[in-house]
Amino acid sequence: MKSSFIFGIRRWLILARGKFSPPLTEGVNRDMRCLVFSLPLRDVPSLWNLLLFLLVLLAVPACKQPTAPDPKPEFSFTIEDASCTEAWLNVKTANFGSGFSFALNRNDSTIWRFAALPPDTIIVDAGLLPNKEYTYELLAISSKTAPVSAGKKKVTTMDTTRHNFTWQTWEFGDIGSSALYDVAIIDENNIWAVGEISIRDSSHNGYTTYNAVHWDGVEWELKKIQFYTFCGQQHTDSYPAKSIYAFGPNDVWIGMYGSQVVKWNGQNHMVHKL
Repeated sequence: MKSSFIFGIRRWLILARGKFSPPLTEGVNRDMRCLVFSLPLRDVPSLWNLLLFLLVLLAVPACKQPTAPDPKPEFSFTIEDASCTEAWLNVKTANFGSGFSFALNRNDSTIWRFAALPPDTIIVDAGLLPNKEYTYELLAISSKTAPVSAGKKKVTTMDTTRHNFTWQTWEFGDIGSSALYDVAIIDENNIWAVGEISIRDSSHNGYTTYNAVHWDGVEWELKKIQFYTFCGQQHTDSYPAKSIYAFGPNDVWIGMYGSQVVKWNGQNHMVHKL
């Protein structure tokens, strides 16, 4: 005769198939609300091992990944540049959420307040005095903590120039209406100006028209830059020049009304049609 062991579980029973033999008898005890079955006695140790394993699993708490802390807010600023009356500040911020504002102090007086700042911001402080030192401080402000400073930075504005300039005036044209429309300064000894200049002389018109003047460091020389009267014809004249641009001493371009430009290559002029 085989011995048997009867075991009841009130609500659930986890049974690994194949590990235990099929139940010999099965029934439901309605009073106890449990499942009753009969197992061979030789399988009892294995069942206890399974129950012990399940109890260990229930006793060990589930492992949870620790919650990563919020990144720490960071901010800084540098003095980018300064002129006689302005200072440029570069502000960098990171990881600032809502609830923060910023204040910029100049010499311990608040001059700007910001509800928020982008990660990279240029602030221009104008209305400063020349040759004067200023101290700036940037503060991060929160209702939960005391204001935090990004440090103090000093800057000195530039001084005004004190060079002694000597001005000299030249006039071009002594008859009718003369005018200069544009100028190109290559260096102090190479300056071009263009326009329309009428000079009185003994010609049959009583004057000669020039459309450019060049400075070589010693004197001004009047120039007659030739443009075509009509495109496709060979007749040219020194019609008024309206603009000039110099890429270099031997690469100077002069334009007139319409679609003609002249290039000076250091030796002569060449007309180009646009």
